[in-house]
Amino acid sequence: MNYLLLFLICLILLIIIVFTILYIIFKIYLKKYNCLIKTIKDYDDLICTNNTNNHEIKNQLLTIRNMSKNKKVISYIDSILNNQDLDDRNILKKVIKIPCGGLRGLIYSKLLVMQNNNINYELYIDKKVCTKNINKISSNDMVDLCKIIGVFLDNSIDAVIPLKKKNIVIEIYVDCADLVISITNNYDGFIDINKLGNSGFTTKSKGHGYGLKLVRDILSKNKKLENTKEFYNDYFTQNIKVKL
Repeated sequence: MNYLLLFLICLILLIIIVFTILYIIFKIYLKKYNCLIKTIKDYDDLICTNNTNNHEIKNQLLTIRNMSKNKKVISYIDSILNNQDLDDRNILKKVIKIPCGGLRGLIYSKLLVMQNNNINYELYIDKKVCTKNINKISSNDMVDLCKIIGVFLDNSIDAVIPLKKKNIVIEIYVDCADLVISITNNYDGFIDINKLGNSGFTTKSKGHGYGLKLVRDILSKNKKLENTKEFYNDYFTQNIKVKL
């Protein structure tokens, strides 16, 4: 009897310890995305400023180039101007189509990560997406939306990095007056859609999966956000709809 009581006490303590560890890990993820959201709007402003400044700097360099007769100076300026046409400049041109509000800075930072990891990416933005749509989203809803998109993009990046074929597609469009953001990536293996969102469950390596738990908690509290999932051949899509 004493052994049984001791066993039950140990079992209860073990359960408490496991749940405490899971709670701490979840809080770490939550803190990570809260910190990310705090800097997103500043990132948006920085993108706008950099876009203007880069344009002005380029014009100044062209002026100096045309005034100079020194071949070394001309060659050096040409190299700088060519560097401005590299991939990060192309990314900036793509995301600038996204209205200010938080999403632009978030997606820009994730596209840079994709570029650095040699991931093939596509960004499609519907012409109907405009500042008017974004302004309809409250500050709290935008924070929740950015947290979810951050998790989805992180998961997509982590899922394709170990694969030979690395493809991610981001689509932003308007559907029946609601804003929809779709994130698609190729994958290898089996995804149990019924377990997605459970604490600790992941389609990636061990130590992940708590981001999806964060998404599930947000969706359970914010009824303006809806999530659907799609499978097509070896591609997996996460859709998040914002009711405007």
